Amino acid sequence: LPADITVSNGEPFVWCSSLTELIVTPGVSGEISNGFSSMLGLNDQSIETVEISERVMRVGDGAFQNFKSLRVVMFPESLTEIGVYAFMRCSSMRSMSLPETLEVIQGQAFLGCTGLVSVTIPNGVDEVGSMAFNDCTGLTSVTMPVDLPTLSFFDGCASIERVTLTPGKTGIGNDLRTSGQGRPWCESEKDEVVVNLEYGIISLGDSFFSGGSSGLKSLTFPDSLEIIGSNPFKGCTGMESLKLGSKTEIDWQSVA
Repeated sequence: LPADITVSNGEPFVWCSSLTELIVTPGVSGEISNGFSSMLGLNDQSIETVEISERVMRVGDGAFQNFKSLRVVMFPESLTEIGVYAFMRCSSMRSMSLPETLEVIQGQAFLGCTGLVSVTIPNGVDEVGSMAFNDCTGLTSVTMPVDLPTLSFFDGCASIERVTLTPGKTGIGNDLRTSGQGRPWCESEKDEVVVNLEYGIISLGDSFFSGGSSGLKSLTFPDSLEIIGSNPFKGCTGMESLKLGSKTEIDWQSVA
């Protein structure tokens, strides 16, 4: 089906309850329409696989929300944006491979995808909206760029065991002085959360790891890390060991 298909009357696929696979081609605009699936009457209980073809650049708002049986989504290397609610409550999805071309994940795009086990946000992403991955209760592993404006979009993800921070575009982690709510290491209720920082990260802003995580017990900083802001570990009551990189500077009077 073309991404920008329009319907003048009714929901043409409303009775196609045996349809399990959907291929979306770029159409004229290269953008999957907002409300794509509901407009067409696609059955949100039967479709298991969605393949989005090359030259599609955007998945529209609410395009595939509430597809309870959706297990596999194949994203093209042309994709730059995923809209609000696009895959909200697609509870059968376990993992996904987001393309390196992706730049924006809008708010609540994957909210309530309870089957998701792992998520990798590519280095090219510079905006993730509010609540984008909230209530993904099965999520155990997160990989994401360190230089996102906020890292607080994992509220309710209590099963996270491992977080990997990649350099992103700049290698600079922003100040995170607001509440730790939604940061993956703060949301986890596991006894231990492993946080890995990849080489190429050069600085971390104020209060970066703060927020009250008892599961964050140890950190090893890469040799590329030069600067750590003030109060980086405030509320990290379980912290037991810290290994600095060869270039790392830290104001020990400000550590809390």
